[in-house]
Amino acid sequence: MNEINLDYNQILKLIPHRLPFLLIDRVENLVPDTSAVGIKSVTVTEPHFAGHFPNYPVMPGVLIVEAMAQTAGCLVSYTEGYGSKKSSEGKLVYFASIDSAKFRKPVIPNEQVIFEVKFSSKQILSLIKLLKYLTKKYRIKRQNVLGHSDIAPNRKKDPGEKFPWEL
Repeated sequence: MNEINLDYNQILKLIPHRLPFLLIDRVENLVPDTSAVGIKSVTVTEPHFAGHFPNYPVMPGVLIVEAMAQTAGCLVSYTEGYGSKKSSEGKLVYFASIDSAKFRKPVIPNEQVIFEVKFSSKQILSLIKLLKYLTKKYRIKRQNVLGHSDIAPNRKKDPGEKFPWEL
């Protein structure tokens, strides 16, 4: 299978993030519907280091998770063909949940972080269930919905209503 490598400008076409919140420099070994590797070269000039922490700069964990999510966003967007303005208009990929994030060591300037993202068949099945639920409940077109959430809306269900993961 052909692996795709994306440079900075190609990433800009796939996800809406811009500096200072675009947190990946390139994507390598992208295999549509399957996996991708995001690369982040950490520099001391990044704005978050001014306050986190002034005498010992450490990349905040939430930004590490966001960079991983951006890698996944590139994978989904590329897989769905959202590299052109026409095909991506009105569509976004959302980061919805994360389970059991653990940070083994601090990320400091002059290091490179590698994010390996893989889709599991369970995730794909959950996405299909969510799409069926949304298209039925809200009468929307499937091609306009991407992403998946493990968190129920903060409201009570209507009698007989089921959330996507209950279908």
